[in-house]
Amino acid sequence: MKDFKTSCVIAMLAISLTAATSRAATVFIDWSSAAAVSNPDANGNYWNSIGTGTSGVTQNNLLSSTGVATSWNVSVGIVGTSAMGFSGSGAGLTGRPAPFNVTNATTDGIFANRITATATITFTGLTPNANYSLSLVGGRVSSGDDGAIAVITGTGSGGTLKNDGTLLNLSIVADASGTIAFTFKEAGAIESSPANIAANFNAMSITAAPVSIPLPAAMPAGLALLSLLAVRRR
Repeated sequence: MKDFKTSCVIAMLAISLTAATSRAATVFIDWSSAAAVSNPDANGNYWNSIGTGTSGVTQNNLLSSTGVATSWNVSVGIVGTSAMGFSGSGAGLTGRPAPFNVTNATTDGIFANRITATATITFTGLTPNANYSLSLVGGRVSSGDDGAIAVITGTGSGGTLKNDGTLLNLSIVADASGTIAFTFKEAGAIESSPANIAANFNAMSITAAPVSIPLPAAMPAGLALLSLLAVRRR
């Protein structure tokens, strides 16, 4: 009887903890649709391939990694279209870290070949004041330069998007309207690169922190176990 009671208590705790946390959502973005990732990819993930030419773009209800439409939206605003836009297959990177190690994820992207050109990436429809983890990857096979990422909406720090494909991992808290925004541009305080040497922002992921659900949501299962325990004690 004692072992049965102990097992019930452990089971109740497990159910409560499971019910108190929801699964985090992840969205993958392949910048530039010139060479788009095929869905699902070799890892079973779904992608959003976004952008063409030198125009800005908006895409609503981004697909999650499981292929389900979300409430998240993204827009890209471009300043300096003669020196920035969505590239073709010039980046040509392969062998990137998972989950960016799939065909076409890093073969194109947003390019910037003048420090006066800026892309502003804005996510809306997020949970207000919630934390999001972002992973960014950039670079090109030849004539590449590092990129600079700066957070302009939300709370968090940017960093350097290395040309060698090293992941840049960020943690950003959305503002009260559920918005996160950051800029991408060629790194450097002065223009020192020829026009054909560009920084590239190839792909990224954004993941929501697990959402806590009030514990009373787990109570029905707990009450069922208590009822079972009461029956066993009779």
